[in-house]
Amino acid sequence: MNSGDKSGGIGVAPRDGIEQVRELLFGAQFQELERKLARLEGRLGGDVDEVRKEVARRLSDLEAYVRGEVEALTSRLDDERNARLQAAAQQAKDARETLGNLEAQTHRLDDASSRGLRDLRRQLLDQSKTLLEELGRTREELSAMLDPDRSRESAPGVSTRQMEESSAAAEEPARASTH
Repeated sequence: MNSGDKSGGIGVAPRDGIEQVRELLFGAQFQELERKLARLEGRLGGDVDEVRKEVARRLSDLEAYVRGEVEALTSRLDDERNARLQAAAQQAKDARETLGNLEAQTHRLDDASSRGLRDLRRQLLDQSKTLLEELGRTREELSAMLDPDRSRESAPGVSTRQMEESSAAAEEPARASTH
C-alpha cells in the first residue's frame, strides 16, 4: 500500500469516492431529473416554435389587414379627389355659362337702351319741330292781328323753314353720337 494513501487502501481517490457515494444515494433521482429536464426542454422548444409560428401568422394577418385598409383608404381618397375635381370643373363650366349669359343680357340691354334713346331723341326733335311750327304760325297770326298790312308781306326775322333747317342741323350731331 501506498503510504500517502489516506483512504485506507481502497485505491480510490477521496474525491471519486464522494462521487460514488453521491451516485449511489442520489443517482436515480438525478437521472429522473435529467429526463424530466430533457422532456421539459423538448416541450419548451416545441412551444417556443409554436409561439413563433403563431406570432408570424398573426403578423402576416395583421400586415394583410393593414395593407387592405391602406389600399381602401387610398382608393377612397382617390375617389374623393376625383369627385372634387369633377365638381370644380362643373362649377367652372357653370361660371363660364353664367358669364356668357350675363354678357349677352348686357348686350341686349345696351341695344335696347340705345334704341330707346334714339326714339326719345326722335320724339324730342318731332316735338320741337311741331312747337317751332306752332310758334311761327302764332307769331304770324299775332303779327297779322297787330298789323294787317304787314301780314301780306313776308314776316321779317326767322321763317318757319329756317327754323326747321336749324333744328335739323342740331339733330345731326346727336344722331352721330348714338351710332
